[in-house]
Formats: sequence, structure tokens, C-alpha cells
Amino acid sequence: MLLMVTGYTLCSIRPELVGILDKITERETATGANTGGVPIANEAIDSMNKQNDLLLTWALAMVAGLTALLTTTKVHRTPLVEWAFILLAPAAVFVGGSLVAGLRFQQRMAYLRVNGPVTAGLLDGPIRYLGAQNDFLRRAVFCLGVFGAYFLIMIVWGKTRPMDEAQGRTP
Repeated sequence: MLLMVTGYTLCSIRPELVGILDKITERETATGANTGGVPIANEAIDSMNKQNDLLLTWALAMVAGLTALLTTTKVHRTPLVEWAFILLAPAAVFVGGSLVAGLRFQQRMAYLRVNGPVTAGLLDGPIRYLGAQNDFLRRAVFCLGVFGAYFLIMIVWGKTRPMDEAQGRTP
């Protein structure tokens, strides 16, 4: 359930990115010449920064989740399903890529803000970073979703058992 909500949230962000740039371009076209676009660009920058913060928060939560999953492998033995942990490797790479893209986005936005008025044309680069951040995080959610579904099925089928039970001790 959590993965479905997370996946829907992450998938619904991508069209918003395109809508931001379209809105800026429409407003600049409607006013005639480009007058610097500072108020419009500031609105877009604030919106993109909120999305970046959301995606970075999810990426950091996934890093914590991956760490928890890897440390609990000593507690729950998973005979015949240990190969499923291979899915965590691409998930970790995608989460790392999302974090890198998010940090690059923040660097680019800081540079644009410091160096004067921001117009719609200057937002193409940051929007690409934000799109890459979204794509990487979506792929990580997919890998973790497949792993989670498989692991939960194995728990229901009784293929996993606590470490104490495996060693003959009762909890």
C-alpha cells in the first residue's frame, strides 16, 4: 500500500515539471517582450525547490530503509530467496543517482539566484536535473517494490524464519 502511494506521488510529479516551464513561457508570451521574468521565474523556482526537497526527503528515507533491510538480514534467514537481495543493488544506485541529481539541482539554482534575474530560458538545466532526480527515484521505487513484494510473499509462504528459531532457540 505504501509503495503504491509513493509510486503514484512520484509519477505525478513529472507532468508538473513540464507545466511549470509552459506556464512561464505563456506568461512571457502574453506580455509581449521578455521583461526579465523575475516574478514568474521566482514562482517557478519556489515550486521546483519544493519538489526537490520532497524528492530528497524520499531518497534519504530510502537510504535509511535500505540500511535497515541490509541489517535485518542477520535476524531473518531467507533460504531459497537470498538472491532477491540482488535487487537492492540497483535500488541503491538509483537512490544515489537521485541524491546526486538533487544536489546538482540545488547547486544550479543557487548559482542562478546569485547571478541575477532568472528567465524561463535559464530554467532548462535545473528542470533536467529535477527530471533526472524524479526518474532515478521512480526506478528505485520499482526495484524496492519488486523486492518487497517478493519478500512478503516468501514470508507468507513461510520461507523466512527468525534467527533464534533457525538456531533452535525460542525467543
